[in-house]
Amino acid sequence: MNFPSASAGVLREHRFFLGVVGTYLAAAVALDRLGVVPGLARTLTYTLAYLVAPAVAWIPVVGTFLLNRLTLQDSRGQRIRIDGWPGWVAAYRTGTVTRERIARLVVVAFAMAVFLNTFGWWKGAIPVLHPFALDPELASLDRALHFGRHPWEWLQPVLGHRGMTQALDQAYWLWLLLIPLATLWQGWNRDLRTQRQFFLAFVLAWITLGTGLATLWSSAGPCFYDVVAGAPSPYTELLRYLDSVRYADHALYARMTQDTLWQNYLREPDNPWVRISAMPSVHIATCVLYVLAARRASRVLTAIAAGYALVILLGSVHLGWHYAVDGYVSLVLTPVIWWVSGQLLAAD
Repeated sequence: MNFPSASAGVLREHRFFLGVVGTYLAAAVALDRLGVVPGLARTLTYTLAYLVAPAVAWIPVVGTFLLNRLTLQDSRGQRIRIDGWPGWVAAYRTGTVTRERIARLVVVAFAMAVFLNTFGWWKGAIPVLHPFALDPELASLDRALHFGRHPWEWLQPVLGHRGMTQALDQAYWLWLLLIPLATLWQGWNRDLRTQRQFFLAFVLAWITLGTGLATLWSSAGPCFYDVVAGAPSPYTELLRYLDSVRYADHALYARMTQDTLWQNYLREPDNPWVRISAMPSVHIATCVLYVLAARRASRVLTAIAAGYALVILLGSVHLGWHYAVDGYVSLVLTPVIWWVSGQLLAAD
């Protein structure tokens, strides 16, 4: 099988995933061209997403090929040694680096870059389609669900220490790095069932939660409560504490980014990735997807993914990014989206 035919097979395998990405992109362009959100889809703003994919996609391919070369086996599963060029040929012919796997990785990596950029467009449209309105209600719901206190107040005695806050601050930003790593992880996954379900669930979760519900329940988050709610903020003491925690030469990454987000929001910049949205939490939804995919790989990986999801949930509240209910909604709905994705693919 040559590479073009292998690519055609991948397009068929991932037609649901690619169809959702294409529809999402087309809807954004239509929103722009119809004048609902003028200028929404006219720039390629998040170029890093397109640069990262080709820059790192070779890593699992080369790594796997080298592993195959070092672990050559005969038909009985016994280790064998073949020196020189014949050994490399044998590693290719008997190994797990195939045209189909490479084609899958290339297709999903590029499609994910397109999707992430499109998501940025839609995120920029949220306050245009539905200006921030629900922060007071979400704060009140948070307090009601947590026995008359805001969640950050319960967490502060445990997490309100310099070292703990800095650790959560750094773990929270690790989330960005995990997106391309997860794309490689699943894009190179030999379990085609999990690969297809992961990427379909990923885009459906981000669209449903990060665009649909985020627009319906438009909110900015605790760190922006006073400026969007026009009322005294119940998070003033939390933010004052966060401002007091510094690294050697700069503030917390969360606080620097929150300030940048607000300043850019006021200036309405071209880059949609510097826009604001709180409810529901895409951070939590993505972490839950990692847990669900890891369950089919190993218990150790599942435990690590679950632990990280808990860290992100706590960090989202402690660092002033989210109301706790933002995360709770994602915790409940993401497994449903995962299940629906599986059902759609099983019925295909």
